[in-house]
Amino acid sequence: AAADLTINGGINGTLSITGSLNVGRRLLAAGAVSTSGRVLIGRSLLGSIELPEQGLQGLLLINDRHGMSPAPEGVWTGSVRVGSLVHTNPINGEHSSPASQLGGGVLSLVPHRLAPLLCSPSHEALSPIDGRTLNTLSDRAQLALVSYGPLKLAQGVAGWQDAVRIERRVGSENLFDSGGGGATPPCQWEQATHLFAVSIADAADPRTIIIESAGVGFAPTGEYRVVPVGLLSDKTMTEPAPRWPGGCDTIGAYTFRVLLDCPLPPAEPKVPPKDPPKEPKIPPKDPPKEPKVPPKDPPKEPKVPPKDPVTPPDITPIDPPTKTPPKNPDEPTIPTITPQGQGQAIVTPVPDVDNDGEPDPCQVTPAPLCPCDASGEGSIDLLDLLEFLNGWVANVGSSVPAGSSGDFNADGAVDLLDLLGFLDCWLPSVGSTCG
Repeated sequence: AAADLTINGGINGTLSITGSLNVGRRLLAAGAVSTSGRVLIGRSLLGSIELPEQGLQGLLLINDRHGMSPAPEGVWTGSVRVGSLVHTNPINGEHSSPASQLGGGVLSLVPHRLAPLLCSPSHEALSPIDGRTLNTLSDRAQLALVSYGPLKLAQGVAGWQDAVRIERRVGSENLFDSGGGGATPPCQWEQATHLFAVSIADAADPRTIIIESAGVGFAPTGEYRVVPVGLLSDKTMTEPAPRWPGGCDTIGAYTFRVLLDCPLPPAEPKVPPKDPPKEPKIPPKDPPKEPKVPPKDPPKEPKVPPKDPVTPPDITPIDPPTKTPPKNPDEPTIPTITPQGQGQAIVTPVPDVDNDGEPDPCQVTPAPLCPCDASGEGSIDLLDLLEFLNGWVANVGSSVPAGSSGDFNADGAVDLLDLLGFLDCWLPSVGSTCG
């Protein structure tokens, strides 16, 4: 008959079960698993483990012998009770108890999983992060990715920044289309790691990864994912790579959304003329024709090749040198894949050139009180007409930055529409003051 394993006190060392804790068997501890204590279930938890309130201060690992043959992958179908908290057969080992409710310790199915509901924001949260808060000058927003077990850097990984890859889903800005779009974009991703700074919240207890803005601009609207590429499950026997939830493909990742919502662009100043005349660019009726007629009898070149030309036998070398140097077979081929992003397109950040915490495209310049006060002295007079004409004549026919001198309607082109628009504003207002 199955017997309980009862411990009258706490667990301060290592209690290891090489195989599984089978159905009907219980591990009962009257005291806590201390910070130096470890309970290691080599394979599956099919029975139950019971600890007192706040009784998990150290490690409780299930499937600790992950990857070791010949036994199959361990599962967690039994239960773990810590005081009043009971975790039975959690899907993929994903339970909802933060470490603080357990006693500060680790309850993990190896490989260490991401805790989707304990992350901030939660994994695959539909509510987006306000993109402005990711790049504000103070109280900068942070993403917290919580692992059930401690993490460590894989060999050769320089730091936490290189341990994950952050990507943006191509076309995912349409997810926020209020006009009825919002179609699910294809499962294609572009590189966005450079937009974020990655760190660990507590080096002594590396279970929470912090992601915030790198300060190079705002992350554009869209869906993002964080892929572990240089992390291992720490404090385990085989230290496998962590196992994070899959998404639209088989790659495990943490997913979040960003919405950088800008106000509508400013309205065009005043009202353009209803029927602006078109520029009558008419070609001349009788353009002069160039009477360039070839001579009737052009001189023929009498250069005739000889009947029996002598062709030098070695005009073209047998082995002509190629334009590119020959490849050394012993020289390794340098891959075009980048370490971060695998040759993906690079996301361009939304700029904040003036570093005021507001995305530059979102900053709306209010329309002037007097659009035709070109001189800016607060009244409409002849000086304004002359000032406008000076800029218009200098730039007419050119493409310029919107709102430049002479571009009255701010469409990026200086043409007849700008002149007519200015006159439409200036003529009824001449002699008045602004304000």
